[in-house]
Amino acid sequence: MDAKLNIRKNAKCYYVRLSWYDADGKRKQTEISTGVPVDGDNKRKAKKKLEELKEEYRQKYEVNRLVDTQNILFADYMDIWLENHKKNIRQSTYERYREILDAHIIPYFKKTGVALIDIQPIHIDNYYTYLIKSGRSANTVKHHHANIRKALKQAFHQNMIPYNPAERVELPKLKPYEAKVFTLKEMAAILNCVKDTAIEPAIILAVYYALRRGEICGLCWSDIDFEKKTIHICRTRTRQKTEIFENNTKSNSGNRILALVPEVEEFLIKLRKKQEKYKKLFGREYKNNDFVCKWENGEPLKCDYVSHHFKLVLKKNNLPEIKFHSLRHSLATALVNSNQVSLATVQAMLGHSTLDMTRKYIHPDMQEKIKASTTVSNLMRNAAKNI
Repeated sequence: MDAKLNIRKNAKCYYVRLSWYDADGKRKQTEISTGVPVDGDNKRKAKKKLEELKEEYRQKYEVNRLVDTQNILFADYMDIWLENHKKNIRQSTYERYREILDAHIIPYFKKTGVALIDIQPIHIDNYYTYLIKSGRSANTVKHHHANIRKALKQAFHQNMIPYNPAERVELPKLKPYEAKVFTLKEMAAILNCVKDTAIEPAIILAVYYALRRGEICGLCWSDIDFEKKTIHICRTRTRQKTEIFENNTKSNSGNRILALVPEVEEFLIKLRKKQEKYKKLFGREYKNNDFVCKWENGEPLKCDYVSHHFKLVLKKNNLPEIKFHSLRHSLATALVNSNQVSLATVQAMLGHSTLDMTRKYIHPDMQEKIKASTTVSNLMRNAAKNI
């Protein structure tokens, strides 16, 4: 059972949009008024009503639903699998999976009419070939495969199919990914370019701490301890379509405490005082929340805005036009190339679960490559003398 809060145009109350699957595996939808007024601070009440309606409809339509395992289409099973799997994943992850299924996997396999019990490696292989011919990348195929493999693994464990055909399909080879990085001089220039802009706090946190975009937008003042001089990274804030999702960090390693350096501490103290002035200035119109990165009226900064405006700043100032996420790669590279910080420390700072993941972030700069080549030259020269 999927449920979302909705505000109709000119409506006075919150509405709940419910969607579920009937006994035939067909998706059903309805929209119901919560009776909770849109005006005022009523969103929490509306969410509570949403949960009540969701449970009421789940009991009514889903509890006794039976699936015909012999005749169910593979496309319909994918639908049902995702709804059953929803409780195990983040809402933002569910939204991504839902988009992949609705836009690609389900329409394709609906046309083939293949039943779950009849699905073979050739059917899946044909689908991946179709994606590649349609201009999709090998990385996109990998994401689609992850959904199909998980769904069929579940079907196999439930004795609905004799084996998992997705595990017998060869995926197209991924091209090695090498992220571009900024030099330290370029990162310093970026900090100058964003001074007194809405994204300045976000860029400072990215440059000094290599935080992910969602971690930056999810950072709250309560996560910063000015007495102990620490910053606690414990949540993310992401957007899927029109909805904002707040979650804990993806893994235990992602939940980390970092040192509050003097430059950042000074900036944050000034920022907080500035936000307090704006709060008084806007009065009742101010959006009360604890987020660090926000507009003058208190509205939290959206992740998409940070990335988009960052791109504009680079273009305007003739700086290398590479992704916001590359700031993360850039700091990791700078730290390792400095020979002053261990790889394990960089791993902990970035919140990676393994050293291998951190190694992928490291990009030796040209000076390091010259140094390496010179070292080889010297070693060979010395070896030749001893012949």
